[in-house]
Amino acid sequence: MEEFGAIKYGAKGWLARLTAAPSSEAKVLRLFISGDRSQVGKSSCCLGVLSSFLANGYKPSEIAYIKPATQCEEEQPVVLFCKRKGIDSVGIGPVVFYSGFTREFLNGNTPPTHKLLQSIEDAVNDLCSKKGRKVVIIDGVGYPAVGSIVGLSNAAVAAALNAPVLLVCPKGVGNAIDSFNLNETFFKYHNCKVLGVIFNRFSLDGYYALEKCRESIDSYFEQYRNDVQVYGLLPELDMANSSPEEVQEKITDSFTQYVNSARLIQDLKHFDGNSGLQEKVLAKPKNARKR
Repeated sequence: MEEFGAIKYGAKGWLARLTAAPSSEAKVLRLFISGDRSQVGKSSCCLGVLSSFLANGYKPSEIAYIKPATQCEEEQPVVLFCKRKGIDSVGIGPVVFYSGFTREFLNGNTPPTHKLLQSIEDAVNDLCSKKGRKVVIIDGVGYPAVGSIVGLSNAAVAAALNAPVLLVCPKGVGNAIDSFNLNETFFKYHNCKVLGVIFNRFSLDGYYALEKCRESIDSYFEQYRNDVQVYGLLPELDMANSSPEEVQEKITDSFTQYVNSARLIQDLKHFDGNSGLQEKVLAKPKNARKR
């Protein structure tokens, strides 16, 4: 017969077991990815981040993806990627903002905010609870304030999940940086930590070519926002006539070349919901310049 805890471990030993902090090794990493607007390439960046974890030695069974709230019920490339790689995924989560949803909410015909939010937490916690799980990527919807009318903005969801945020913002210089500052402020208001940013869809030539914009963007963040990591600038990808597998490979290859995924993963590991982010610099990959 199993012994009672106080008998088996002694009073002091049992108290220590009850009050001990959870092992950091058992902690499941959570990352919330949000775009500054719809169609900025947020879900594609989710795919890229998932591929980065695989490239950094994580097993498919250790990774999961979820889009807990959505406006679109079409299957996205990131879900197809997960199926192809054997990654646990939930492409359509518990909350679907169908046409007329907000009016139904205001009329009291949907579950209240706390129940909707609880359904999201339950879905994410379910993915986190799987044996061997180490990281869950959480895909936002639209721009950061989408869902705020029902209390489920991207920031409100990220805060409830205690998940740090990676922002995906547009190409350019002034517009790109202004967009980041605006959207980061919204997350800060909800007490969410924004780890950093990826700027997306640059041309590779012309006045606003990726490398020319990188110099100005790096200069701004070095001078005025050295608390924020720019993980990379991504080029516009030609997806015309590409099969789903080719789309996935193009995104994966682009991330490998242009995004400092090792730094992103390390920052995520060092994130603490109570104390913030501990600084630790790693070597950057090809075409991801040092800041």
